[in-house]
Amino acid sequence: MNSSASENSAARVRRVHRYTWWMVMPTAPIYCLLAIVNLVHGRVAGLYNNVELAVLLAVVLVIAVEGTRACRMIMRGMGAGIPEPVRITTDFAASLVVLGYVTTREIPAFLVFTLLPALFAAAIVTGSRREHRWWMGCGCTVLTAGVASASVVATGNEEFVPVTVGYATFLVAMTVFMLLVQGWIWDVVCELDRARGTEAELAVARERLRFASELHDVQGHHLQVIALKGELTERMIDSDAGAARAQAAEIAETARRALRETREVVHGYRRSDLSTELNNAVRILRAASIETTVEGSSTSVPPPLQPLFAAMVREGTTNILRHSGARRCELRIDDTDGISVTLCNDGAGNGSEHDAGSGIAGLRDRFDPMHGSLTAERRGEWFELVGHAPTPGED
Repeated sequence: MNSSASENSAARVRRVHRYTWWMVMPTAPIYCLLAIVNLVHGRVAGLYNNVELAVLLAVVLVIAVEGTRACRMIMRGMGAGIPEPVRITTDFAASLVVLGYVTTREIPAFLVFTLLPALFAAAIVTGSRREHRWWMGCGCTVLTAGVASASVVATGNEEFVPVTVGYATFLVAMTVFMLLVQGWIWDVVCELDRARGTEAELAVARERLRFASELHDVQGHHLQVIALKGELTERMIDSDAGAARAQAAEIAETARRALRETREVVHGYRRSDLSTELNNAVRILRAASIETTVEGSSTSVPPPLQPLFAAMVREGTTNILRHSGARRCELRIDDTDGISVTLCNDGAGNGSEHDAGSGIAGLRDRFDPMHGSLTAERRGEWFELVGHAPTPGED
């Protein structure tokens, strides 16, 4: 992920955070402001004396502070836990006491004061674990509706109980649902943001693995060739000085090629080509006195698969040179059912030298994203490295 996309994603997260914050955090002050207006109206109507009004206003202001704190808890996300369960339970109980008291003085007041315990109910439900949310929500709703209806019964107006229960249940459920959805949205956004960060880290890891694999292919192959030709030069230097000089020149050319390809890998310019790798493999194997034949044409391999099979040929050739007991090598390309490339040699009888190593494991990692497969196995005196991949664009 490039820096521009990362900055855009971070900006979107900040915008969603601001939106969620302004939807959740002002809830408690707004609900308490409605309650204060209702209390002042009740005082003007003579429902409360000055002492009652002062006490109720003080309790509502405390509920406003505690309700704002509960909203901050909702912003922590779903299932984050209730940091101080005793404190929020006390806040919920205090809001129920206020609801019951004002309802005994003025039955319609429950429409506003039911919202106060609903705030804390929403915080309790949001902070609870998933398996407890339903029961917590139902319990808080039943308690709120029960207190409101009991206050109505205490005033001798039993006929209003169904209406009171219905409205109280609706208001609590609506508040809990609204704040729960906002908390869930913010939780999802945070999860997506963490996933975006993980994706960026994985992209970096994949690029490092690609670079390491390319570097292994280049350096391992060329260094093995240099080592082989160095041994040949050492053996020829006394018997055939001219051939030794030719081998030394090839060593220098191979080293220069390795240096050039290493620079290309570092700059991301290197693109493997199967035809080039086949030609290099045949030239190098024959130089090592290994009879080499090629069946099939590299042009039948689609361009998207060329780097994949080129890496396979390069790794297989390197392994043959490293375990140079082979006398014959065969390269076969088959495009009848997808693309198959087989690299086999008769040097499998020398023990465990052809056991799959990090190079073969790295090749398998390359074949997996292409829905392909790579097998390496002995068949008597022969060792076969077979790569297969479906033709791109075909089901």
